Amino acid sequence: GVATGPGGGTLVADTWNGRVVSFDASGRFVRNWGRLSVGTTPPVPPDVLYGPRGLAYDNRRRVVAVADTGHKRILFFSPEGTFVAEHGGPGKEAGRFDEPVGVAFGPQGSVFVADAWNRRIQRFDASLRGTGEWPVDGWGSRGIADKPYLAVARSGVVYASDPAGERVLVYSPAGDLTAALVAPEWSVAPRARPTGLALDESRGLLLVADPAGGRVWVLPITDKPSQPCRSGR
Repeated sequence: GVATGPGGGTLVADTWNGRVVSFDASGRFVRNWGRLSVGTTPPVPPDVLYGPRGLAYDNRRRVVAVADTGHKRILFFSPEGTFVAEHGGPGKEAGRFDEPVGVAFGPQGSVFVADAWNRRIQRFDASLRGTGEWPVDGWGSRGIADKPYLAVARSGVVYASDPAGERVLVYSPAGDLTAALVAPEWSVAPRARPTGLALDESRGLLLVADPAGGRVWVLPITDKPSQPCRSGR
């Protein structure tokens, strides 16, 4: 996961070092926080991370959400790494997670989580109260590379990558599946496995990380997400 914050600084989820690394706008190292631990007995301290993946700033750039995937929780920090809050834990119930990967903020401070192995997207309000969830027709793979990420538009439209399905799913703010975005070249070797997502709404673009092909795809999006978009690189 990568997130850009105030002043153009960047945070990176350094997954298998179990930490978040901060760089300034020039790419110079600033700080890192977190330490890797596997099999820690609960309660797990907030500075202990197991395979962190998704990262997201809130809309005011004051809080950073981190998907602590292996510990099945979402952690919230200040941009400097000061612990703020924790949410989740292992389970199938609402508000619990199994392999949370992508995390994104939506309108009014809402939080969306790609609850991968429970094969659903969960939505919470700014106070982390559950406000809904919906199943994802996909996300069946447990492959180490098949991790789904999210991007949420200002309108509340949700984009969710489905690496094994070679597509990006689009949901209405209510959680209705409206489209599956693909590009014709995705079926050509090396076959695309879309993972990380980022929206550039000012230019109507969705950026899609494709680790399998070592590339980033740029797809046009429209104000009518029910219409599938198709594009090349």
